Amino acid sequence: MKTFDELKIYPLKTLALEIKQEHENFEDYDPNLINLKINSWKTGITTLNEESLIPTIIKISKDAPMTELIRKLSILVNIPFEFLIVMKRNPKFTTSSVDVLSDEKSLDKKLSKLKINDGVNIFVED
Repeated sequence: MKTFDELKIYPLKTLALEIKQEHENFEDYDPNLINLKINSWKTGITTLNEESLIPTIIKISKDAPMTELIRKLSILVNIPFEFLIVMKRNPKFTTSSVDVLSDEKSLDKKLSKLKINDGVNIFVED
């Protein structure tokens, strides 16, 4: 019985509707967890839609340090921690510039500080 103002639902707010079958259960919502979509980069990819990529979704705290994400990725894709390089396209440039997020200066930074947000697609190449 609350108003939109009380619920902090303002214009352009993103809302999600979760629907389950009778035999399914709703997971408890944790506002500190984010879902990251892990995709395997393969030769010949022609489209980046989820139906083609079939991403694996991992949940991780937005306050987790980059090292925790790299550890999870290392286990998931079976690549040793020290051989994983995580990069993110830098939106500040119109070129194909990337920021390396697995370097020494970023390892202890929180994912939220590195702007790794809910729903981000991460591509892993072996």
